[in-house]
Amino acid sequence: MSETKTKNLCTVPAADLTDSQYFIAEDGGELKRIPKAQVVLKKLENMLATDTENLAGGGEVTAQELLDALAEQVANKLLAKSQVVNNLLATVEGNPLDATQGKALKELIDTTNNNLSKKLFVKLGDTSNANHSKIDQIADFYGITWVNSNYNSTFGGQWCFVDSSIVDTSGPYAMQRIMSCENAAILATRYCTKGTWGAWNVGVTKSDLLNFKTFQISIKTDTVKDGESQMYHGNVKISDDKNCPPNTVCIIPYGARLETDASRAGIISYRATDTFCAVSHPTISNKNFIVTVLAIYKS
Repeated sequence: MSETKTKNLCTVPAADLTDSQYFIAEDGGELKRIPKAQVVLKKLENMLATDTENLAGGGEVTAQELLDALAEQVANKLLAKSQVVNNLLATVEGNPLDATQGKALKELIDTTNNNLSKKLFVKLGDTSNANHSKIDQIADFYGITWVNSNYNSTFGGQWCFVDSSIVDTSGPYAMQRIMSCENAAILATRYCTKGTWGAWNVGVTKSDLLNFKTFQISIKTDTVKDGESQMYHGNVKISDDKNCPPNTVCIIPYGARLETDASRAGIISYRATDTFCAVSHPTISNKNFIVTVLAIYKS
């Protein structure tokens, strides 16, 4: 014999066996030689085993069932080395990352946190002549501050939001924008060249913003019909009406109706150059018509 025979976890050198003998352990643990002809080999499906890892359902199972379950685990549930992805570019699901990618992810997170830390939210507080340098610093930051009126007459005297960004550290070059949060509603920007801030350039003020208002006016038709048009006319100057706001940039009259009967409509004519509005009707004279007016104006 040139091999080692094994039975029930007991092995002996092949030199101790003859071709006609097996060396086995009986239940009592005593090793005995028996003739090969007397050895009864059991099939795996007839041998029982204890499934301690719950591979085949746990408990007592046949050896064949345990081997089949183990083979299924190896074939379908264990990962092949080729499945491990060693980059952060994969688009196919189901594959694991290599452990070294943990370091790559940490470096990305650290870089992001570092970049975010450069842009700080700060409450600059109540700025005055003594600490306007908080606004004038050349740094990446954003925050809110009370701007003293002696700092800037346009947006001073109110709370403002400041956003500051360094463009190039070699200059240094930087940009800032400031927006007031109160009634004036100012938006201004400025640029820093080689460490010196330029003047604030106001881009938008509240007065640049358009507002809308609707109101109604009353126009009474004449008692005499116009000979040429055969219509009864009435007109007013809308800009003279007490409800018309100042700084009006556009007036749109619409919806003329008889004051006493909303189902009776009149014809509206409007002249934008002087805001004269006329109501005309072929049969209704000396009656008040109600006209709705949309006024667009600046603050």
